[in-house]
Amino acid sequence: MDPIFVLVFVSASCPPCERFKDTYTPEMEGVRVVIVDIEDKRELAKELNVSATPTFVVMKDEEPQEKLIGYPGDKKFREWLRRIRARHKIE
Repeated sequence: MDPIFVLVFVSASCPPCERFKDTYTPEMEGVRVVIVDIEDKRELAKELNVSATPTFVVMKDEEPQEKLIGYPGDKKFREWLRRIRARHKIE
């Protein structure tokens, strides 16, 4: 797995999650993005204090770095990813 990636916790009953999945690709703005169904990974969600969907968790070396709760739309989400890339110096 990449040293820095984003876990995206989603649920079937979440309209913003569906909007995100419509624009999702496994790599966005040079950052690896992994969708996680919160129903399938309840323990991981609990461990990362995820209580709402969608929740985006930046992981580095298997540790959470920051979190974004809610989907701000494609443009703002991509801007957030670019800031993550810059902050963590992802080439």
